[in-house]
Amino acid sequence: MRPHDTIRLARLAQQSGLFPVFEAEHGEVTSVAKIRQRVPVEAYLMPQKRFAHLFAPQRRDDVIAKLQMQADRNIRDYRLIDPVDVEGA
Repeated sequence: MRPHDTIRLARLAQQSGLFPVFEAEHGEVTSVAKIRQRVPVEAYLMPQKRFAHLFAPQRRDDVIAKLQMQADRNIRDYRLIDPVDVEGA
């Protein structure tokens, strides 16, 4: 991995919901960095050699699905995506 890939991977981690970025005071969340463009967890995992075992020799869809469920839970719990205004669309 090249040094400038670090920023790209950090953005993918945040945009996937796997690693929410938030501020807290006295144990209470005070602000969160909203996800601008959501990406699947797989987009974060695939470029990293440390997760290669999830894709080859046999793809581990069960593990990837569990990680995606955790990311989805983070998105919901931390309100990382604003709800879409259906009436305004």
